[in-house]
Amino acid sequence: MRRPRSRTLLILLLGALAGIAATWLVALLSGRTIVIQPRRGSPSVAALDFAAAAATDRLVNPPADRPVKNVILLIGDGMGTSHVLAARALSAGVAGRLFMERLPVSGTLTTYADDSIYTDSAAGATALATGHKTAPFLLSVTPARRRLTTVAEAAMKRGMAVGLVTDSYLLDATPAAFVAHTRRRLREVVAAQMASSGATILAGELLPGDEDLEKLLAPFRDGGYAVARSLDELRSATGSVAGLFPPTAIGDPAQPPELGELAAAALDKLSPSPAGFFLMVETEETDTGSHFNDFERVVRGVLTLDAIVERAVDFARRDGQTLVLVTADHETGGLMLLGGTPEEPLRYRWGTTNHTASPVPIFAYGPGAERFTGANDNTAVAPIVSALLGLGLFPGEDAPPPGD
Repeated sequence: MRRPRSRTLLILLLGALAGIAATWLVALLSGRTIVIQPRRGSPSVAALDFAAAAATDRLVNPPADRPVKNVILLIGDGMGTSHVLAARALSAGVAGRLFMERLPVSGTLTTYADDSIYTDSAAGATALATGHKTAPFLLSVTPARRRLTTVAEAAMKRGMAVGLVTDSYLLDATPAAFVAHTRRRLREVVAAQMASSGATILAGELLPGDEDLEKLLAPFRDGGYAVARSLDELRSATGSVAGLFPPTAIGDPAQPPELGELAAAALDKLSPSPAGFFLMVETEETDTGSHFNDFERVVRGVLTLDAIVERAVDFARRDGQTLVLVTADHETGGLMLLGGTPEEPLRYRWGTTNHTASPVPIFAYGPGAERFTGANDNTAVAPIVSALLGLGLFPGEDAPPPGD
């Protein structure tokens, strides 16, 4: 008796999938590497260049005795050392350097959470913002519900201007951790806290379905923010401004702005502040790409961040009193680079679609940069920034405020 055609096709499909799974299992158990064939147009299609395709010299740091007036913190969400190496190999050559790798000081940060070696963006960003561990999903509060003051809030209390810019959802964990305090990440709660934060500029995307929600936009207007829906509106706004852009618009050639344009606009608005400024810029592409094991997206995200690093350092060079930091809240994807030659494309493997406990890199330029060298924990960043700016957040701070 003949099987129905649909049943036969299902059996064949299941057999094929079982065969593929068995191939991967044997390869993994035997330690063999699967060569992932990149899609057409992937940056990994080209054979690897082992010559330096870009400058490799380290930048010279300004004198260590200069006071720090401004801090620019650039975060590649989920960006680990392998993400950086992959972007370097495919853009600057294996022996080359990304611009961030040319910064004069580098080190690593551990990222574990309050009671787990696993962390997420909320706990990771909280550690960077406050110098304290917390549990995943919590924003700048401890598991015992103690509110944690952030460096951004302390900076505003000192009269500094503050900007938070992301190519992700504006109310997402990383930007929110610098001005919001909640155990429940309800968007209305986070929006209300961000809108009452006093930050000079906020910029990011809305979630799908949020564009017409007046109840989400109302807190920003009520908080004295001009609500900008385009880059031109953001640039032309006076006073405090919240850039709220359509979902997936940032970085879409058909729907500007680019993250770099937002960062530049933020610098233009913050730099006139006589008391200095604190600016956090995040790219989410490195994290989202890693969660989807999308190698091309990860490389694009790292290169986007690297271009912003160069702009930030150009500003810091001219200014002479600006510290630039480049790091991540955690590593995502367990990316492993396994091979590649001048004749063969880069071979890689993802270990997971989730976060890992791997340390993340940190790069620094500017006065005070030398304090970030070596192996540290992510809770070390906020105390050093606080000391350099004279914010008084932690006991034993030994750096006076700028100008003293």
